[in-house]
Amino acid sequence: MKEEFTKLAEAGKVKHGDVETLVTMATEGFCRHRSWGVGRITTVDT
Repeated sequence: MKEEFTKLAEAGKVKHGDVETLVTMATEGFCRHRSWGVGRITTVDT
C-alpha cells in the first residue's frame, strides 16, 4: 500500500508528507472529516 502512495507522491498527485497519513487511514479503515464527521474507508483507488 505504501509503495502505491509513494508512486502517487512522486508523480505529484499527493504531497510527500501525506503518504504516511494515507497509509494509516487505509489500514485503519476510518477517517474523520471536519464537516462530514466519521467515515469508513471501504476501498482505495490509486
